[in-house]
Amino acid sequence: MVVAYVLPPKNILIKFDAQGNKLWTKAMAMESSYLNLVSTDSLNNIYMASEIHLDYINGQSGTIQVDNVSFTQSKNDASTVLLKFNASGTAQWAKAIG
Repeated sequence: MVVAYVLPPKNILIKFDAQGNKLWTKAMAMESSYLNLVSTDSLNNIYMASEIHLDYINGQSGTIQVDNVSFTQSKNDASTVLLKFNASGTAQWAKAIG
């Protein structure tokens, strides 16, 4: 099971095993005012969609890095980002929209 929630200024992603034991936690510095949408596929990859406000984090740039994946917010206000993580919680790619 994977759970995501917002704890400003971070988005949190947590993976649990079938017995409810926490396997890992990922905290990402991307401000969001809304809950995340999370899904998994048959290979246990994790997809997370979230509204983001990257300008709020550093006051200068709309770019953030999660593991080795970086993405840029293209609007001054909120954008949406879709992130893919492997089963171990490592970011594979990200796509910012808006």
